[in-house]
Amino acid sequence: MQVVGRQGAGSHPVYASGGYVTDDPDNQLDRQLERLAGRGYGAYKIKIGLSVASDVERCRLARRIIGDDALLFVDINGNYSADLVIASMRAVERFDIAFVEEPLPPQDYDGYDSCRASSACRSRSARRTTPCTISTAWRGRGAATSCSPI
Repeated sequence: MQVVGRQGAGSHPVYASGGYVTDDPDNQLDRQLERLAGRGYGAYKIKIGLSVASDVERCRLARRIIGDDALLFVDINGNYSADLVIASMRAVERFDIAFVEEPLPPQDYDGYDSCRASSACRSRSARRTTPCTISTAWRGRGAATSCSPI
């Protein structure tokens, strides 16, 4: 297997990325996850970030479909301010979120500091896959991907 320009050894775990937000009535979160569940994935990533209430309902539905043994990742797509990230993480804590991707816009450095300082943004998951969130900050003509501890 070729992995980022070098030969990889053994197997590499993957996650199912779905749970997109759509207006298509035939492709809502439940249908997206039902098509993926039972295919051997140990982790699933869904989109959240519409509202705290929506985040709770989407995480609840995801857990019901993928079960308690699978890792659940969420991607906020930089759609929130720090106060909403903190409120959302408090509200979805019971769903054992293992990873949060792009909770804030990449350039919101103060917001990342606020999230890092909040106990709500510290994972209590025993299955946490990484101690960070991922964001891509555009600087000049290039992009830099950073791992921001939370």
